[in-house]
Amino acid sequence: EEEENDEKEVVSPKEKKKKDSKPPIDEKEEPKTPTAISFDRPVRERKSVERLVATIEKDSGKDFHIAKGRGVALKDIPNVAYKLSRKKTEETFKLLHTILFGRRGKAAQVKSNISRFSGFVWHDDEEKQMNKVKEKLDKCIKEKLVEFCDVLDIPISSKASIRKEDLVTKLVDFLLKPHATTSELLADKDQRYKRKKRKRSSKSTSE
Repeated sequence: EEEENDEKEVVSPKEKKKKDSKPPIDEKEEPKTPTAISFDRPVRERKSVERLVATIEKDSGKDFHIAKGRGVALKDIPNVAYKLSRKKTEETFKLLHTILFGRRGKAAQVKSNISRFSGFVWHDDEEKQMNKVKEKLDKCIKEKLVEFCDVLDIPISSKASIRKEDLVTKLVDFLLKPHATTSELLADKDQRYKRKKRKRSSKSTSE
């Protein structure tokens, strides 16, 4: 009987341990609160992103207004529009944009803004504003001024002999009142040249 009692005593502590081991199950339930916090975090992030997007949209909506000048919009001058579409020298267009509008433009809008330019519109002292433009052009190297003339389809007699001062004068006169400088369309000229080239290549292959 004593042995049986001893066995009972040995068994009973194990049962106590099993009973004591139950509380940790409650501890596992405790980490539920951090999961609730993690669900809250994405909501807060989304709100902040929405605010950022809203501010970006507001900034992009503040595009400067391009006033109507005394001349023809560059996009309406066929040869200039043709050259703007074909030329890919971004630095040249960025610099030209700064000269035309007095500020840098967004990369995606530089060509579009230039194409809408129809002449300088000055509300203050015109002579002072014109001198500023001349100073900006004068700071450019001669090769860059020649490139501006090429893009704007301003005829130059001789690139080698023409003076820098004459290039600046030509550019300022044109930009005050943009207009078509020739009746010959470059797009048609290029197409004719391509046709001739194709005929020559076809003749050479047939021979």
